[in-house]
Formats: sequence, C-alpha cells, structure tokens
Amino acid sequence: MRAVQERARRAGNWVAEQTGLHWLTAASRVVLLAVYATIYAIVLAFVTATAFWTYSTFYYLYIPQVSHGNPVYFEYPQLLLPPGTPYSARADVPLVPDPATRLLRPGQAYDIALVLRVPESPHNLDLGTFMVSCSLHGRPALDDPSLPAAGASYGPRLAAALRPGILHFRSRLVRLAYRIFYILPLTFRLLDEAQELTIPLLEAYVDDADAGPVVAAVVGLSAPLQVYDAKLFIVARFSGLRYFMYHWFYTSYAIGVATLVIYQLIFLFVLKLILFACLASPTSHSAARHPAASVRPASRSTAQPVAVTPRFHSRSPTPTPTPRPIITPPTDSDNVSSASDDSSPVAPAVVELPSVSPVHPDGVIRATAAAPPAATSDLRRRGE
Repeated sequence: MRAVQERARRAGNWVAEQTGLHWLTAASRVVLLAVYATIYAIVLAFVTATAFWTYSTFYYLYIPQVSHGNPVYFEYPQLLLPPGTPYSARADVPLVPDPATRLLRPGQAYDIALVLRVPESPHNLDLGTFMVSCSLHGRPALDDPSLPAAGASYGPRLAAALRPGILHFRSRLVRLAYRIFYILPLTFRLLDEAQELTIPLLEAYVDDADAGPVVAAVVGLSAPLQVYDAKLFIVARFSGLRYFMYHWFYTSYAIGVATLVIYQLIFLFVLKLILFACLASPTSHSAARHPAASVRPASRSTAQPVAVTPRFHSRSPTPTPTPRPIITPPTDSDNVSSASDDSSPVAPAVVELPSVSPVHPDGVIRATAAAPPAATSDLRRRGE
C-alpha cells in the first residue's frame, strides 16, 4: 500500500512539474494526476474506437462480396418438339434485380462455376460426357437492332465458355455395398442416390468498366441431363492485400487497428506541441527571437554598490592596524625666528596623528583627513 502511495505521489509531482503547478499540495497533486489519467483514458478510448470504425469502413469498401449464388432453372423443350428431335436444356439466369445495378467489382478477378446435383439414374449414367455452355451478358440496349428482341433480359455478350462434364463412375459392386450400408437412410429418404458435380466455367474473369456491368448469364446443356437442382456461383479470387485481409481476418484487423491508433496518437502529440507553442506568451516569443534586446546594461547612475560581508574562519577578533604618525617638518620662518633670538625656548616638534575611524562593518578601515594644526600655529605666535 505504501509503495502504491509513493508511486502516486511521484506521479503527481511529475504532473505538477510538467504543468508548472508547483504550489499544489500533495493531495491536490494526486487529484490532478487522477484528472489527467481520466483525460488520457478518454482520449485513448476515443482513438481506439475511431481506429476500429476506420478499419471496418475501409474493409467494407475495399473487400467486395466474396460469393454470389443464383439458382438455375433449366428449360426442357421436348414437350414442344416432335418426338425424336434432339434438344438441349437452357436457362436464363438474371444476376441482378435491376439492370442499373453493378454486381461485380471492376478490376477484381472472379471464378464462375456451375454446381449440379444429379441423380445416379440409368439415363444419366448412360448419357456419358455432356457439355455445359455459359455466356455473360451486359445491360440490355433495346435500341440496338443486333441484340435480341425487345423485352429480353440481357444485352451484348461479354464473355463465353464451354466445359465438359460427366458423372463419377462407380461399379455395380460399389453401388450395391453403398445401398446395403445406407439402406435405412435411403429407405426413409434421409439420403438420395445423387452426385454433386462442380463444373468450372470461367476462371479469373475481370469485369470491364467500359463494357458495362454483367447483369445476366445464359447456361446451356448439350444433352437432356436429369438434374435435381443447379446453382451458378460467382466467387471472387483475391490477391495481395485483399487476400491477406480476407483470409487472415483477425491478424490483419489487429495490425490495422494498432497502426491507426499509433498514427492518431502521434498526430495528437504533434498537435499538442503546436497548440502549446501557439498559446505561449508573446514576450517569451520576442525574448526567444531577440535575446540581445532583452538584456540591457545598467547605467552608472543607477548602479548600486554591493556590500560584501567578510567571513572569518577564526574566532579571534580582527586586529586593528596601527596608523602611521605624520611628522610636520619645520618651515623657513621657524629657522629665522630661532636664529634672531637664541634665548627663546625652542618649540618642540609637534606630531600630528590622523583621526582613525572605527572599523566599518565591512572590514575596511577608513582614515579621515587631518585637520589644520591649530596647536602649531599657537606655538608659533608665542615664539614670535
């Protein structure tokens, strides 16, 4: 508990130093730390949510729909033809409900395949190899005379393919063992004696934006194959970044969100520095740009002397220096007076000492100038 309190105190001190609020108390610094932590948590949550939303939007716009499945209903015209006339099954498959709608992404490769679920009937087994044709058509243009009659659900042909198909062969012994093993499910119609055939028709088909969107497909069979149901699948073939984003969904999602969070935090940090620089005081800007102009030399008239207090390491009192005596030499008038009157007593030499001021608190001894010798003038008058 003490370690946690110490860390909180240090963190509060650091926040106070960063914000310049050194006068705050310890409790106020902890509160300031809590406020800053809340603000940073809100900013981080907002940045993370924005990164998730941005990546999800990019994924939705960049990755097209992977698979399109449309049911195929074949038409058998044997009821309209004379007996013994060869015929083939045919189906018109509308891919979009509205011709103005674009189904395939331009520039994206697609694989188109027909999935047939056919019974293992003697007719299909005796039929052998059959051919499957597929053609893609664009938007109908009713004013073009080269196109089908008015009211057709498709326009010009954009692509076509022809592929063979055949049922998987199984010997009579294998089929007998299969029926014996699955006799109960086959009896209660839980299983069917059927095969599922996948016939690839077009591979890596790229929709041309200039040719118009694909709106319909026409599928035909060269022989009257018996079919339970059929579907035409259009599957996108991804490569590059789309392949990584689709097949490695969670990994790419984590990397994308982390990258967006880092870029947003860097942007916010730079924006914070710019904002703090703009909010700085103009005096600091002028001082930073012209440092020499902000420093002015002090004039002599306003300069104040700085008193230095001496510090003595020894405890002994400071010795007072002894002043030198000032001896006044005799003048010519004194010699003349002494020569004229030898009986007069000789005036003794007067020694004048300069007045010494007491020791100044700063440790400097200041001597004042000596006054005119008044006593010497009195003696001279007496001698005269």
